[in-house]
Amino acid sequence: MKEETARLSQVRKTAIGALGFSLRQVERRLGLSRGYLTRLFAGEMDLKIDRVVEIAGVLGVEPEEIFRLAFPNVPRELTPQAAILRQALGAKDQPPTPSGLESEIEKFVLRVLARKFPQPNE
Repeated sequence: MKEETARLSQVRKTAIGALGFSLRQVERRLGLSRGYLTRLFAGEMDLKIDRVVEIAGVLGVEPEEIFRLAFPNVPRELTPQAAILRQALGAKDQPPTPSGLESEIEKFVLRVLARKFPQPNE
């Protein structure tokens, strides 16, 4: 499993527990077989974007938040390629800024993740 995929899986797995769900509860809500998420998070199955969206929905978070939590140190400046894509998609010049509550939730989850999964250079 690629490092980025593993990080994304870990954020989803941690989010499930931190938000008071069990893997089994999420599987039932999504209509998945028992043990599906365990196999998915172990890298035994391919990660599909649809699953990220579905799991985020069950947890009550936006899929974008899952990605932001998995990759918190990504620079906010767009690469030239992303700027071209943004323009092609008709996006506004500036991405929307999160509300105060969203910012506080993000900070909380980042603190939980940092405690549970400290970075090697810290």
